[in-house]
Amino acid sequence: MVYVPVPMSWVPQVTRARPSVRGWRTLADEVLAAAEQSGERAAAAYARTALGGAAYRRGDIDGCLAHGQAALEYFRSVADHSRQARLHNLMAVALGDRGWHAEQKQHLYRAYELRTLAGNVRSQAVVLANLGELHNATGQYATARSELERAFDLVDAVRDPSFGLHCHHHLGCAYAGLGDDRLAAEQYHRALRLARQLGDHYLTGHTLRGLAALERKSGDAGRAELLLREALLAYRTSRDRQEIAQTLAELAVLRDGVAVGTAFVELGGLSA
Repeated sequence: MVYVPVPMSWVPQVTRARPSVRGWRTLADEVLAAAEQSGERAAAAYARTALGGAAYRRGDIDGCLAHGQAALEYFRSVADHSRQARLHNLMAVALGDRGWHAEQKQHLYRAYELRTLAGNVRSQAVVLANLGELHNATGQYATARSELERAFDLVDAVRDPSFGLHCHHHLGCAYAGLGDDRLAAEQYHRALRLARQLGDHYLTGHTLRGLAALERKSGDAGRAELLLREALLAYRTSRDRQEIAQTLAELAVLRDGVAVGTAFVELGGLSA
């Protein structure tokens, strides 16, 4: 097959179209193949960026990392800080799914440096919030708290409720990890209001489980059970099988194993 040079006018068709649109992946693959054959490095990098994101969404982590790294090399060569940061962030998310937290952290720190160079304040805050979430997951609660508080300093969470939801929830996790239950509950309640307002069932469930853990710790098992049942309803709405199973397991602990059998029924019903 003979390829002709790829006009940059093709690129928006790949980068702006929805990956769910029929024929999108074929178009992206064709643009990439033509661009690489004709030496159009910019077009190839844009196509790889789009394909890397699509690979992540369908669970192809290796494909995501391969496309991301190849695109990153081009955007480094032209000093495009914004696109480098996006790719570092994408690859950090993919590495996090693999549980490779050290590599994930490196990409997030580099993304933060690049966002700072580009002067994009909101994007700096988002990367800080992602770092806070990562440090919560690895038990570094004081570091997580510091990063999330810095993120709040950069962005007005009242004007950006989706960002506020993310930060309030993870700040609650950080305070809970540090043993400050009063501040943890305060952050969780703020997150819960925003999650319900935005219709985010996943974080509604997560935040309710965080509050349930605080109630269980305080000795109020009845209140903890009510909160877990609310969380279960949120996860059922979003049909998140893994979180449903986890919540049922937590209920089982509270109720001496009564809910254990229910977990298998729930999962069987969802997979039918």
